[in-house]
Amino acid sequence: MLDVPKHPVVYGHPLHAMLSDVPIGLLPAALASAVASRRATAGSPIRRGADAVAAMTFAAGASAAAVGVWDWLTIPRSHPAWWPATFHGALNIANVTALGAAVVMPQRRLELYGAVAAGFLVAGWLGGDLVFKHRSE
Repeated sequence: MLDVPKHPVVYGHPLHAMLSDVPIGLLPAALASAVASRRATAGSPIRRGADAVAAMTFAAGASAAAVGVWDWLTIPRSHPAWWPATFHGALNIANVTALGAAVVMPQRRLELYGAVAAGFLVAGWLGGDLVFKHRSE
């Protein structure tokens, strides 16, 4: 464990919890734009819109992941939350990696977003379980 300040909080609300809602909220728009742009040409407005949503979803996921790593660094290895938090973080790093791949591989976006949706489902459940079981121990 590194000696870093406790996880960042804004007006009493953990920043990681706030940021994690953004990529989850953007994912339906990313999926819809991926479907809409499936047959669009590279320079078309539909494709540019899908590219923009892909980039926003990736940036939001990377921001949430960065603050999540900060949170994780504050958990002592002996704490019962450490292993589930480690799995939660590893799964979300895989999710953010897939979101990054979706930015540069538009022809594979739909499949990548499907995997991310499943990953968010499991990681979100784990994150909620961490919050409700361990709170601010």
